[in-house]
Amino acid sequence: MNKLYFISAFLAFVFTSCTEKESVLPENLYNQKANEFVATLLKYQDFNCNCVIEPRHTLLDYMKIERPTGNMEKVITKWTNIKSQEVKDSLNTLSKQVNLNTTIIKSGYKLISARLADSIVRIKDRDERIRVMDSLCPKGFMTLSKPFFNKSMDTVFIQIDNMPYSCLSTPISFYYYLNNDWIINY
Repeated sequence: MNKLYFISAFLAFVFTSCTEKESVLPENLYNQKANEFVATLLKYQDFNCNCVIEPRHTLLDYMKIERPTGNMEKVITKWTNIKSQEVKDSLNTLSKQVNLNTTIIKSGYKLISARLADSIVRIKDRDERIRVMDSLCPKGFMTLSKPFFNKSMDTVFIQIDNMPYSCLSTPISFYYYLNNDWIINY
């Protein structure tokens, strides 16, 4: 009887532990959602280029570089409803860990490594720099920030720059998820 009880208890433990869902780490979920969003963006937006420079920076990083005195922080706070700097920093850390390279390549774009892009920018002769970029990317190139989501992951901000390395700051696009679709709201 004791042996039957032990076997029953063991089988119950095995079956219940096998049916439990594995917990998903926040960074894995964030990376998955970011890649799904960027795949959708690259598929349905009409970009006139064939290359994407490897994304290195998060949206908040770009904001600090391009808009140190801008009011985009207020806009992000309004649309994401994130008031705590600690929460923003936490989400920015998750955004930094996102890797979009495979998604970019699978979407039909040529991926230009950040290292290669940096070396091209350092070419002093402007005509030579343009020749190198045109040989790599005859239709042009763009940069993307890593997406910045709100906590519920139904609102995302991203910077898309069709004229990288220009002196102008790039507009930030804001999308929200509605009825299984990403809707742009500039």
